Amino acid sequence: MRLRQLVQKAVRDLDFHTHRALDELCPRLALPPLPPDGSKRQRLEACLASLADEDLARTAQLFLGEERVSLSLVDRFALEDALAEAGPVVEIPGKLRREIAEALDLETLVYRADRFERLLGRVFGRDQWVILLRSLIQIIAPRRWRPAR
Repeated sequence: MRLRQLVQKAVRDLDFHTHRALDELCPRLALPPLPPDGSKRQRLEACLASLADEDLARTAQLFLGEERVSLSLVDRFALEDALAEAGPVVEIPGKLRREIAEALDLETLVYRADRFERLLGRVFGRDQWVILLRSLIQIIAPRRWRPAR
């Protein structure tokens, strides 16, 4: 449901394009064909009405990669989050998360690692910052980490 609402918003925001540009752009976004007649708003609404639920994820992915589509950062992040929620859950065992956290060189991730560690210690407690740092691995890119074979 959330993915549909976000795709609908993105499609409605295409109305600044010309009719000709919309005719070229919609197939690139895996959107159903636009009707030939009507205002841009009417044509986009008809397109949305015929967009099937099973096509939402593909259309959202294409929106994120299309150069001619202008999404605000808030909309882009919301669309990315909705896609991640709609996709498969990738289980990452705790042992693997710990190994990744231990292998990270904090100096390359943070400009002043000592200050960052002190901040985490003040905010979350001395021992809790280690747990937080390890859990950040899961938040940063959970879909990119794969267990070793």
